[in-house]
Amino acid sequence: MARSSSFQRNLDRTLGIPAIRVLAVGRQRRALPSAPARIGVIQPTAIGDAILSSGVVKRLSEAFPSAALWVLHGVSNAAAVAMIDATFQREVVGFGRPDKALAALQAKKFDLLVDLTPWPRATALVSRLSGAVSAGFDSFGQARGDAFDLPVEHSCQRHELENFAAMADTVAGPGPYATALKRGWPAPKIALPFERLVLAHPCPGGSQAGPKSWPVAHWAAFVQALTAEGFVVGLTGAKADQPTVDRILAAAGRPGDQALSLVGALSLAELAAAMEAARLVVSVDTGVMHLAAALEVPLIALHGPTRPERWGPVSKAARACVSPHPAAGYINFGYETHPEADAVMAALPPEQVIALAAELLTSA
Repeated sequence: MARSSSFQRNLDRTLGIPAIRVLAVGRQRRALPSAPARIGVIQPTAIGDAILSSGVVKRLSEAFPSAALWVLHGVSNAAAVAMIDATFQREVVGFGRPDKALAALQAKKFDLLVDLTPWPRATALVSRLSGAVSAGFDSFGQARGDAFDLPVEHSCQRHELENFAAMADTVAGPGPYATALKRGWPAPKIALPFERLVLAHPCPGGSQAGPKSWPVAHWAAFVQALTAEGFVVGLTGAKADQPTVDRILAAAGRPGDQALSLVGALSLAELAAAMEAARLVVSVDTGVMHLAAALEVPLIALHGPTRPERWGPVSKAARACVSPHPAAGYINFGYETHPEADAVMAALPPEQVIALAAELLTSA
């Protein structure tokens, strides 16, 4: 499933909210099955969300070891779902077409269906109509709670990990919560100087990619400062990120043995291995940041539109650099906009990030 457009989000709200209210009339909520035989988990898009919610999948697999557990995901987060350390099956389901998604869910004949999305009404509706006992987030202002047998409060006043922990407690019983990723990833096929390597991930994904991006000139200053100290900076990203990375390298003006593009060169699993071997990871707020935090590698997370208290890295090895702009932190769900959005990340000075990187690299 691709990330939704503004048109799809407006359609989801316009049609989804009244549909949920109609379906809620006269309904009787059902209890959690004591021994579900077939469990479905809906996690349709983002890499970061798949990583943060991996603990829910892990807890379900442990609470119901005899059940057939499925994670229903999209194309864009398939590699992240495959990294979850739990016993389950997985399948791509296109929730952008609710009719086809509903048919896919009904065919599975789930006893329990867990929707891990915080705001889409489409996933809530198909959960309601699937026939399964359903659990999902009752998010403020999103009119989703009435769709579920087991609504779970979702709060923008706490970290998303805490929201997933609440979901795990509801569907799998109380217990500690943590992300759950496998270890032992394949080494990158290309030789890298890990003893001097700093990995930088400059390009976020999704509809807020622009506002979450740190300016090219800031990245160039960072590259120049780190390479001047003898480190090698490897810029990571998907193939679509190549133009941005090329602009950063051109602005930095460093030779290829000091700063290089790793765009498209590493699978997500290989990137995980590279991050575990590198000296430091520096990333904007995106799935790669959450992957680095889950792996507990040295990490600097760059925040502007998002607050670290809401979306930041949860790891003792991670540090957050936060924009001082007054509008910083305006994103809670992921689709919000702001008239000064383009200025927020620009207000985070490269000197602040360079100083923190020097501190972490010296103490490592």
